[in-house]
Amino acid sequence: MAENKKPISKKQQAHVAKYNAAHYDRVSLMLYAGDKAKYAAHATEHGYASLNKFIIAAMENQRKKDIEGK
Repeated sequence: MAENKKPISKKQQAHVAKYNAAHYDRVSLMLYAGDKAKYAAHATEHGYASLNKFIIAAMENQRKKDIEGK
């Protein structure tokens, strides 16, 4: 699949990096070895498009619970 794609130029890589820096915050998450696959499989089984979307949904759900509990 990837062999059919045209290589990305350095200029395009720089543009994407600049866009991402301006529009997204980055958070690093450390898991025990093997846990990433476990959580990714769980996310897929429950209809999430990615592990990232699953983590965001979990954080939003917890935030809502915390706000409602006040």
